[in-house]
Amino acid sequence: MDESTKTVARKVEIVNRFQAAMLGDVAAIAKLPEGSTETHMLGIVVGIARGLSFRTNPQDPSAPSIGLTGVFEGVPIDPNRPILRSTTAYLPKAVHELVIERVRGDGKGEVPKMPARGQKVDVIGNEVRIAFEIGARKSKVAGGAGYEFVTRAVRDPEEVDPLADLKQKLLGGPAVVAGTEHEAEKVHAAGGGKRK
Repeated sequence: MDESTKTVARKVEIVNRFQAAMLGDVAAIAKLPEGSTETHMLGIVVGIARGLSFRTNPQDPSAPSIGLTGVFEGVPIDPNRPILRSTTAYLPKAVHELVIERVRGDGKGEVPKMPARGQKVDVIGNEVRIAFEIGARKSKVAGGAGYEFVTRAVRDPEEVDPLADLKQKLLGGPAVVAGTEHEAEKVHAAGGGKRK
């Protein structure tokens, strides 16, 4: 194998919380000349959000900071940057709020009370699969961070039944939602499931 085709394994870092800015050098984007409109691809984030983590918010003590909890991986486009893995993620605002709403679903994931300073409250919600390309460009807003994120869904955030595969294997047919003996008997009578 010659040097041009040699593949080097990327380093993987486990981080306390993943933030989109960790994918690339957003400070360099903020320093671009005024009027620059080019979007610079930073990387891709994929994961499964399973809940929400409510924490005190230093910018607004009256409203909590909400992180997504689950399993997340950020893959920078720059091959010299490590792959980032975390169980907590903060995505760019527009998609972050979209995923929060999907995780909350029908009232799941509501904060029971405002967490005390330095504390957090974690709640379980709907399981949602995500995949986003994250880019950044020079911000047009004066006095801000100097950059803004540009996000494209690789696929729509998708709510999943975390037990669907298991129910399919055990019941051999459509998933039984409530799992009562009566419903299992209906599935068995309809030809699904296996009885021993």
